[in-house]
Amino acid sequence: MAKSSGIKLTCLVLIVILITVLKRGWLQLFVKSAKKAGISS
Repeated sequence: MAKSSGIKLTCLVLIVILITVLKRGWLQLFVKSAKKAGISS
């Protein structure tokens, strides 16, 4: 039981890290596009 729960925990941690990285990437892309739109307008 301990081993399986540990694997589940590591998987959860990896998923959370992946989501945060993706969110940050999307935020950066959004900011860049917003800046471009602001410059063009």
